[in-house]
Amino acid sequence: MHRRAAVIGQQNDAAELFDWLRRQPYVETPGHGLDINGVLRETLEAHLRWRDPAGYERMHRRIRGHVMNTLLRESTDPRTSAAVLRTISHLRRGGGVTNRYVSATGEPDVRPARATPADHDELVALARETYGEFTASSVRFWLSRQPSAFYVLRCADSDRLRAFMSWLTVREPGPEVPDTDPVIADVWTDAARRNLPPGAHVAVARHLICPAFETKPNPITDVFLARMMRGWVHEPGLAVSYLVIAHRQLWAPLMDYFDHYELHCSGSNYPYAIFGHDWVADPPSQCQDRHLEDELWAPRRPDLFRREGS
Repeated sequence: MHRRAAVIGQQNDAAELFDWLRRQPYVETPGHGLDINGVLRETLEAHLRWRDPAGYERMHRRIRGHVMNTLLRESTDPRTSAAVLRTISHLRRGGGVTNRYVSATGEPDVRPARATPADHDELVALARETYGEFTASSVRFWLSRQPSAFYVLRCADSDRLRAFMSWLTVREPGPEVPDTDPVIADVWTDAARRNLPPGAHVAVARHLICPAFETKPNPITDVFLARMMRGWVHEPGLAVSYLVIAHRQLWAPLMDYFDHYELHCSGSNYPYAIFGHDWVADPPSQCQDRHLEDELWAPRRPDLFRREGS
């Protein structure tokens, strides 16, 4: 076991190690690769950290780089998006933050869909039911201007609307925006103070409409978070991104961990908090390493009975 564990940090032995692990009696093969018994998994990792700290760090960086730069970019359907987000949470568990916002089990039994004109009234109604008329009016306004910005999730079997989000692209809002959606007006005021490169744009996660979003992590919120993270890391031309959320106290620790600053908008009376990140001043490649020491060396509080693939 120890001899085999040592090869994890080597460059060309991944296939050999995978095949060997798959044959072991303590390894299961669910739908997403291999699932190793929790006690053995934590023991193996602790041994690797002790035996070869430099090799362990190289391994961690390689895995994290593949997850963030390849898997996150390519995983666009709900099921793989949730799986990738759980992997990111596992890699960052040493920081003690992300695991509080990512679900541990369950599959997002939904299918993605674009917002068609026939969907508009249904989306507005769900927004009204969840957050009230102010949000419903904003949803209707942006559906008429950027319908392709809306990402809709429907039940895979019944087609019932479960949730939706919008990821708006903003270059310069029109004169009607301050009265119709003051949230975007405040976002643009903040963005305009920054050094936006020519041709760059601002992205806003303006609507996160899911009845369970503000209460506890679940597979649908995992899909939303993965979609936002994919935009932060991989969207071409993105200069600044913003996230609009209703429950500041709940989500502020995660935003702080992700190095998002909070906008303090004087005179605003809407029931939202706005968090932003300047990706020109602090690019993804730079901020990803900010919590590396915690990822690698923080004392573990193992959840020995959590199933990584479930």
